[in-house]
Amino acid sequence: MCRMILFKGNNDFVLNLIEALKRASKSDVFNNFKSHNDGWGGVFSYENYEIFYKSKNPIYEEDFKNYLKDEYSYGILHARLASPQEPKLTPLNSHPFLIHGENEIIYIAHNGTIKKDFVGKKFNINFENRTDSEVFSLMLEKLDGNYYERIKNGIDFINSNSLSNMLNLFCLIRTYDNKRIICYFSNYYDDIERINYYPIYKYELNNNLAIMSSTVAYEMGFLDKNGNIIQKNVEKVTKNKIYFIY
Repeated sequence: MCRMILFKGNNDFVLNLIEALKRASKSDVFNNFKSHNDGWGGVFSYENYEIFYKSKNPIYEEDFKNYLKDEYSYGILHARLASPQEPKLTPLNSHPFLIHGENEIIYIAHNGTIKKDFVGKKFNINFENRTDSEVFSLMLEKLDGNYYERIKNGIDFINSNSLSNMLNLFCLIRTYDNKRIICYFSNYYDDIERINYYPIYKYELNNNLAIMSSTVAYEMGFLDKNGNIIQKNVEKVTKNKIYFIY
């Protein structure tokens, strides 16, 4: 499973968060110190422009100072640890994925495994050489409704058909009237052996907000090695609830 962050905040906070993600991706304390080195991708969203980038290289080899152009940004970063059957052919296989709605664009990053063959056949999506996360994103693009309805109905379809062992989902929505909306959802099976690995956490203080994988929260000093929260303004994200922050 991958490591990822969803955020809005000032440069100092975001840089600290990115450095925590890089450390978590290089050596994951909650997953036998494995490295998440199958590429990375991200979006940095500013008032007047965006930076959307994908790479096959490990995220911990990247210098991010040039990505932070303004004092305050929204964004998603995703460091990939691909499942054995998933493609790693090009940077296009890295998250996040970008889809279009009638009145918005949505950047999507996902942790877990989705039965992409079932989804692909149901929605007439070519799933060869595509990751399960991209197939899920293309499914959302085919659904009717606004961004809330698309995301909710997509999650309901996956869950009601038992198509995923885990669906930790991060979305950054940008509307054509220039609003930015953060969305996240967490659902995973409890695994005693890696009970601290799968949850995601929220941190919020003043104008800084982050939703993050557990190892990132650990590297930020929010959790101890047993997965206990040790800082204020941090909480585990409740499972099976869709959150929208406007």
